Order: sequence, then structure tokens, then C-alpha cells
Amino acid sequence: MERTKMKNTMQKAMWAIAAAIFCILVVHTPAQAMMTEDQADGKSIYRIQNGEYAEMTMTVGKQGTFTYDLTGLTDPMDGSAVTTLQVTSISTSNSEVLQMNADGSFTAVAPGEATVSIQGTYGTYNMYFSGRCDVTVVVDMTNVTLEKNSVKGIYSGYVNFETSVALQNVPAGIVLSEDNSNFSVQSSNAGVDVNCTLEENRIKLSFYNYGKTTLTLTINGKEFKLEVNIQNVTISKQGMVQAKGRKVQLKIKGTSEKPVWSSSNPKVAKVTKNGHVSCKKKGNAVITASFGEAKVGCAVSVVSAKKVKTIRFAKMIGTKWKYSQPKRMQKGYYDCSSLVWKAYCKMGKKIGGNYALVAADLAKWCKAHGKKITNAYTRNHIEKMKLNPGDLMFETGADNGRYLGIYHVEMFTGYVVAYYGSDGKPVLYETWGARPDGYYGGGYMIYRPYK
Repeated sequence: MERTKMKNTMQKAMWAIAAAIFCILVVHTPAQAMMTEDQADGKSIYRIQNGEYAEMTMTVGKQGTFTYDLTGLTDPMDGSAVTTLQVTSISTSNSEVLQMNADGSFTAVAPGEATVSIQGTYGTYNMYFSGRCDVTVVVDMTNVTLEKNSVKGIYSGYVNFETSVALQNVPAGIVLSEDNSNFSVQSSNAGVDVNCTLEENRIKLSFYNYGKTTLTLTINGKEFKLEVNIQNVTISKQGMVQAKGRKVQLKIKGTSEKPVWSSSNPKVAKVTKNGHVSCKKKGNAVITASFGEAKVGCAVSVVSAKKVKTIRFAKMIGTKWKYSQPKRMQKGYYDCSSLVWKAYCKMGKKIGGNYALVAADLAKWCKAHGKKITNAYTRNHIEKMKLNPGDLMFETGADNGRYLGIYHVEMFTGYVVAYYGSDGKPVLYETWGARPDGYYGGGYMIYRPYK
């Protein structure tokens, strides 16, 4: 009797070991393709088999049910077909993408990825059932279009051209971005430097130079073509010194588009809709040509006719004559203070007499006869155009035993519009008789020789 009981116990143990081994084999054996049943109401039933690692893609808004598939599954005890499963869980790894109920019914609510897992037991020995499906949820791009198929813009030197193109017919409730979409860009012209991003159902573009290109935008597998033409726009003059009463035509190059012209001070310099500038009275102003956010401009200083000659002569000396202190008073030669003296002679003004003073003595003369503008000019003086052509800048601080340690003088000759900042305001550089535009940037004393 004891021998019979032992035999039955050993048989059961053997069956349990065999069942466990068979279960392992089943789990790791490649499963059949996941079965799908489409319903008349548009919903679908997805059946996952034991040991299956399925993959599928569905669109946002899709509804249906994930359940188990017992096809081909047998009970290791007797080889009979399994017809029931004790489901322990049906779950999703990402409810923000795929919302799921305990019965396996689901709704795809947002683009992204989620894994559906079904677990349970079956058969005489409660064998373990496990199946999964990796789900990718995408937006139905069938009806999505771009609001426009071409972009035309203006590049004006230092300011990038920025624009955006909206996506139309995006399914309701969906907001496409690079966080939830597969997005890529290709340009037919590598010479056009452009940055593209997908944000809140808009393609945002920033162009860092100019040119023509075709952009191929791919969003969740759908391609869009965008023709681009970014034009390089320049103005005929970025700065000028003119006499009261003069009229000057400013011209735009690089585009056939008509700009909107404006003046920062129409009482000094007035501009027509065609870029024709009239110099009304002494002072400074900026003339701007606007193409939407893109702008180019010209700084205008209106002075007397004699002062125009002084400024132009100073620029000529500083660019064409040779620097020489021993020959400073000879024609064709100059040093810093003799440049000032020779230039002002064009106005009939011989500062300090018939021989050019050195820079330190010239500063003393200005203190006695002229007007001090500032002890140290700043960018604010330039941006607000507080200096006038013909003003003198003195560099101080040398250990030379001279007045205030002055060792150099430079004539201010006007302004140029370098570019327009992101705030839409012009960025001005100062110009000098013998130095490059914007050379100093501030920090030195400024005198006006004649009040």
C-alpha cells in the first residue's frame, strides 16, 4: 500500500516537472502573429497569445479591446486544449498614451508608446500565461497640410529672419511637438543655415543667412515641401553727414519688396515713402526701411555746409595721408592733433593759432573756449546720438607730465547703423577721423570745440 502511494506521489511530481519544462518551452517559443478582429463600430479586438511579444501601430482616438488568445494552447497534464484562462491582470505601461480598463478595453489618447501586458494562469497545474504587445500611437496625418507651401523673407545682416508655418487639419485635441512626434528636416541647399523645430502644431524656422532652398519636412511619416527664398537686403548708405537743405535718395538692394520708411526725428531729417531724405535742420536722426521685422537703416547728421567740408577732409586725411609726427604740418602727413587743426581750417577755424597744438594743449584750449560734453562717453551717448560730428575725444591717463595725462585726440565724424537688435531698435557705431567705425565704444572725455 505504501509502495502504491509512493508511486502515485512520484508520478505527480514527474508530471509537475514535465509541465514546468513544457511551460518554459512555450514561453520562449516564437508565437503566431497577433490576431486582430475589426468590428463594425470601428473598434478592434486584439488577441495576444501566450509568450507573444507583438508590435503594432494605431492612431490617436482608436478604441478596442486587448484580450488573450488560447489557440493552440494545451494542458500539460493531459494534452487537452485549454479553453479558459484565469486572468490576473491586463495593464498598460503608459496611461497617458493608452488608457486601459481592467477588462482590456482601451482608448489611444495621445502620440507615444505603451506596452500592453496580459497575465494569468491555466490548466490543471495553474500554468503561467504571459503575453505582451508594444503599441505605438501616432497621429492620423492623412488630412494634415501646411498653411502655406512657400516662405519669403528678408535677411538684413545681423538679425536672423524668423517665421513659422502652421499645421492645418490636425485631429481635434492633438498638439504636435517634437516630444510626441517623429520629426526631421532636409534642405536641398546646405548653404542656407536654418533651424527648424516643431512646437504646438507649428513649424518654427530661424534663418541665419540668406539664399534659396527646398525644405522637406517629415512628420510622423508624412512629407511636406516648403519652398524658401530669403533675400539679402542692404541700403545704399548706413551713415552720412549732410548740410542743411540737402536732399539725398536712399536705395534698397536685394529685394523688389517696398519697405516702409520712417525717421526717428522728422524735424531733422524727413523721409518720403520712396526713401527720399530731406535734411531740415541741424541734428541727428536715423532713417529706417522696414520689411516687417527685418530692417536696414542710415544714420543722418545734419550740419552746416562748412562743417561738412571739415568732416570730409578729416576722413580723407585719416584714410589717405601718412601718419608722421615730424612731418605733421606738411601736406600729405598728419598726427592726431594736426588732423584736427587741418580739418577745422576748412571752416576758417585755426584752433590755437597758426600751428597745431599737441593733444593735451588742445584739450586745455577746448576747456577754455569750447563745451565739455562728458568726462567719459558711453554707449548711451551713441544710441541717443548725443555727440555731433566735429566733437573731439581725448584719451587720458598716461604718465607723460601733460594735462590730464592726455596722449591722443580723435575727431568724431558721425554715426552708422550697424544693425537692428531683437528689440527692433538700431544699433549705432561711432565713426572717427582716423579710426575704424566703433573703434572705442566709450570711456573717454568728449569736448565740442565750438559751442
